[in-house]
Amino acid sequence: MPKIVFWDFDGTLVHPNERFVDHLFYSLRAFQKEGSREDVRIALQSAYPWLRYETSYAGTTAKWWNTFFARLSPFYKRCAIDEAESKQINELFKERMITQHDYALYEDAKSVLQACINRGYQNCLLSNNYPELDVAIKALSLDGYFSDCFISGKIGYEKPRRELFEYAKEKTGCRSGVMVGDNPIADVLGAKNAGLSAVLVHRTCPSEADATCATLTELLEIL
Repeated sequence: MPKIVFWDFDGTLVHPNERFVDHLFYSLRAFQKEGSREDVRIALQSAYPWLRYETSYAGTTAKWWNTFFARLSPFYKRCAIDEAESKQINELFKERMITQHDYALYEDAKSVLQACINRGYQNCLLSNNYPELDVAIKALSLDGYFSDCFISGKIGYEKPRRELFEYAKEKTGCRSGVMVGDNPIADVLGAKNAGLSAVLVHRTCPSEADATCATLTELLEIL
C-alpha cells in the first residue's frame, strides 16, 4: 500500500493570496468599469465554488468556469455591465488567472516535498482550485514533486466533499494517508470524514487535526 501525503495548495504550499480579487479588479479596470476592490471581494464570496461546496459540476472543466461566472452575474448587473461586456471581462480574468503565476511559495515548501519523497512517500496535490492550476504547478517547478494532482475544478467536487477525497484515494490506491492543509473544514474535517489523518499547518485554531504545525518543516517530525 503506498504511503501518501495529500497536499493542499493555497495557504499550505504557497502563501495566502488574493489572486481572484486582483485579477477581477484588473479586468474591470481594463474595460473602464467601476467597482472597488472591496466590492469585488464581496462579489467573489458568492462565486467561489469552495464556499458553496454542495454544488457538483462533474463532467468538463467548462462547468467549473460557467458556474463561477454565472455567480458573478448579479455583481455585473449592479455595476450596469451588460452581457457582452461581462463576457469580455470574464475572458480577460480567466486568461490572467491561467497565465499569471503570481504565487509566493513558502520557503520550505520544496525542501519538505523532497524530504517526503526521500522518506518513501508519494506527494499528491489535492486542491480546491480552478481547473488549470496544474499549469501554475509546472511554472513553479513543483510538478516533479507530485505523483498525482487532484484539482477540484477538474473533478467536479470541492473539499470537504467526501467524493473528492474518495476519488483521490481510488486513483492512488490509498486506503490510509495524511492530508496536509491550512483549512480546518475543507482539509481537516474533509480528510477525517474520508478516513485520512490530517495535519493543520500555518494556523492555530480549533480543529479535529491529528497534529498542528506552524511550519511545513515541523511536519517532518511527525511523519
